[in-house]
Amino acid sequence: MAVTFYSGFKDKFHALDFLTDNVFTGFQIKNKICIALKGDHELEEFSFLRNKKFFETKKIEFLCLKNLTTITDKFEGEFDEIHIFSDKIGDLPGSLNDNTFVYTLKSDEAINNASRELYTNLKNKGVNVLHEVI
Repeated sequence: MAVTFYSGFKDKFHALDFLTDNVFTGFQIKNKICIALKGDHELEEFSFLRNKKFFETKKIEFLCLKNLTTITDKFEGEFDEIHIFSDKIGDLPGSLNDNTFVYTLKSDEAINNASRELYTNLKNKGVNVLHEVI
């Protein structure tokens, strides 16, 4: 199992835009996807970006809700992909796969601190943690 951390986003919009593109890839192969977002504001921004990308690309997968679960604090169920842009996720269940992605943002201290805690917890469990600067 490996978890990929993405960092270096200029602002929240760019992080959510990148997340939306990654989720689109999962929809194309009909993955069951969970997105952990910081709160309602981020959920609204994510929904706006999905709709915007649909109108720009005409790719119906951006509107897919059947395989999408959004949460704000804890995981329930199993997913093919997990995307985390939240300050409330400090640990992950043991049954994860290689399709787990964490998005960090320097300008949001709460998300940054939670990401560091998650990173440490995963390393202590022996999980392969990858890091990509965007």
